[in-house]
Amino acid sequence: MNIALTGREELNHLDEVELIARTQEGNTEAFTPIVHRYRQRIYRLIYRQVHDHETAEDLCQEVFLKAWQALPIFARTQALCFSMERLTETLIVRIVVAMNSPQLNITLLHGILC
Repeated sequence: MNIALTGREELNHLDEVELIARTQEGNTEAFTPIVHRYRQRIYRLIYRQVHDHETAEDLCQEVFLKAWQALPIFARTQALCFSMERLTETLIVRIVVAMNSPQLNITLLHGILC
């Protein structure tokens, strides 16, 4: 017996390349599984550096906003995890420098999301 998947359920089973392609083609729902896949990892990376829940939440949201804005030019063959890692790294550097904190350990970020 075949059970048809709903649009959202189907999206959850697609790989990142296909999700990016569908988002670029105008299916905004295809971005949701990307957020679900990366949100916790990105939040933890940010929280380790800023030690503040609200700041980490805000920066996590900003990472996804930047990723959304970059999708029209995102190469479909490029690994999404590296782009998300780079966006996260950039935002952490910016906020830690703004906070004038010596606690930044950016070398810990490389390769964590991927």
